[in-house]
Amino acid sequence: MALVSDTKFLGETQRELILNRQRDVVAAFTRFLKRAYPERVTPANQTALTMMLFGMINWTFTWLRPGGSMSYEAFANEVVAVLERGLSG
Repeated sequence: MALVSDTKFLGETQRELILNRQRDVVAAFTRFLKRAYPERVTPANQTALTMMLFGMINWTFTWLRPGGSMSYEAFANEVVAVLERGLSG
């Protein structure tokens, strides 16, 4: 959360370093999605799909707990299933 909301409190050099790292992570995820789903990921939708994936995983800290009703592995499998088949199957 701090990396998304609070970089404004950093100095210019630190802020640029963090923002560049964030861009690197987003670009790496986009490359992964393009390799994994070449027929699905296009220049027109790659940002939306990448950010959707981040949305699915970034808020898990609010509810996914070790020893809870779903394991981290089971959650990862669900994320991949939704990417591959949507909610239909």
